[in-house]
Parts: sequence; structure tokens; C-alpha cells
Amino acid sequence: MAGCASVRHQPTTNVFSFEYENSTYEIIGITSEEGESVNFLVQSKNDSNIFRVIDYDQDGILDRVITGSIDLEEANKIYQEGIRQAVEQDRFRELEIYREYLITHEEYRLVIQSFSEGKDGYQNRFFIYEPDWIVVGIFWDDEADGTLSRIERGEMNLEYAQQLYDLILERAAEENRIDERFEDQFIITKDKPIENFRNALESSDLSE
Repeated sequence: MAGCASVRHQPTTNVFSFEYENSTYEIIGITSEEGESVNFLVQSKNDSNIFRVIDYDQDGILDRVITGSIDLEEANKIYQEGIRQAVEQDRFRELEIYREYLITHEEYRLVIQSFSEGKDGYQNRFFIYEPDWIVVGIFWDDEADGTLSRIERGEMNLEYAQQLYDLILERAAEENRIDERFEDQFIITKDKPIENFRNALESSDLSE
């Protein structure tokens, strides 16, 4: 039996400095030999860290204060501003990891896609497909609070779509696919992209 060698990556460190409310901060991205990546938000003075906060999976949300006394909520405000500036300067690279969740129910494939709109927070886009990936309807939960807000495409009424949306959210919760860091919101956890869904988006030009 042939053995499989693990893939090794060249360790890398990327630093982005930015100004926010008359203070200087750094977002430091580190990729290990194993290919795992994290971001740190850091403020330093005289070569010493005032605080250091980590984003374990580079999803744009800081997870834990490593050093310093800064509040996590305040750190995330600073972090989001740094990401915004990095995007403006084309210094921000999105990973090929998505907040998507798929189930099959009766004659439908149901997909939730959660994504961030920067300072406007997260939204959910809810897709209903036939088994052969023909789109039946697309709906938006603008607040990601579990209530569909509007119809983007299709003839299915919002009331019935809401029933299907409730179903997929319940299933996602049962499978621990709801990110518990967001109170009163239903944000899908990050995972690898759903290949068939990605293909359906591209072929139908439905991607955001």
C-alpha cells in the first residue's frame, strides 16, 4: 500500500498596518507549514504589545483576546475597519472557505449562504432548487434573524419559502452548523464550498 506524504507549505507572515481614530494597528496573517492560517489584530508601543487578539480561521471575526485588556467587541470594530481599508488597498485575500449549508427535502434542494456586508453585518441568501439544480426561488434574510425579508427570484410565495427556511435552519442547528458567536442571528459556520451549488451559481450567474 502506497503511503501518502503530508503536504507542507512555506510558512508566511503578512502584515497590514492601518490608522483608526488616531491610533495605529496591525493585522498580522500567519500561515503555518501545515497550511493553517490565523490573523492577529495587534497594537504595539515601544516594541511591546498593548493587546493581541486572534481570528482563528480568518473569517473576519476575532475570537479571543490573547494579551491586553481590550474588550472583544471593541477589538472587532477596529478589526473590521482594518479589513475595510485592506480591501480598499487590494491587500485582503479571501479564503476558499464559505458559509454554506445544503439539505435535501422532498422534491427540493435547500441552500443557505451567509456572508458579511462589512459594517452592515451578515445576511442570509436562501436558495430553493429542483433536484437537477434548476432554481425555483431565491430569498433574502436581510438581518440573518431567521425571517425572510424579500424575494429575489421565483414565483414561490414568501410564506411557504419561510416554512422551508425554518426547516433548514432547524437542521443546521441540529448539525452544529450555526455559528454560536452571533447572538440572535443564524449565521452558517465556515466550511469548504459545496461544489454542485457553486457550479449552479456560476452556470446561472447567480453569484454575488
